[in-house]
Amino acid sequence: MLVICRSPKGGVATSVVAAALALCHAHAGRPTVPVDLAGDQPDLFGVAPPS
Repeated sequence: MLVICRSPKGGVATSVVAAALALCHAHAGRPTVPVDLAGDQPDLFGVAPPS
C-alpha cells in the first residue's frame, strides 16, 4: 500500500498526519517506510536528522 500525504500550503499539519499514519501502520505490523521530502519527520519522531 502506498499512502501519500501532501498539501500545497504549509502549516496544516501534513507532517503530523503522515507521522501518525506511519506509526499506526507500523503498530499494526505492516511494513512501513516513511519518506519525508520536506525534512520535518526526524523532529516529529524524536530522532536525529540524517547527516
